[in-house]
Amino acid sequence: SKRHPSLRELTVDHHHALVQAHRLIKAADGDEAAQQYAAQEFLDFWRSHANAHFREEDEALLPFFVRFGDINQEPINQMLREHVLIRRLVKDLQQQVSTHIEAASLRTLGQTLEA
Repeated sequence: SKRHPSLRELTVDHHHALVQAHRLIKAADGDEAAQQYAAQEFLDFWRSHANAHFREEDEALLPFFVRFGDINQEPINQMLREHVLIRRLVKDLQQQVSTHIEAASLRTLGQTLEA
């Protein structure tokens, strides 16, 4: 399929995010070491890829939506809500990593990323 290179890149990023999401969900049922490992892996991924990806998505798509889209369209609102929620969940995980990781946090973050 002929896709714009930047879209192809976003698709690859989405695949990596999906892999991370599944790891987080699986780790939620694991022991503390597995949870710590998955959390650390994800936070590294967040720092090196995902955070920039989210920013790119916001910067690339939002101006387009603002100019051409119906601001009340659910997909736009859903993307914004998910981005805000994921950022909030990442912040929680960053704090938990130095104290105690909650399985529910891993699961929720994984499921939200997956969605």
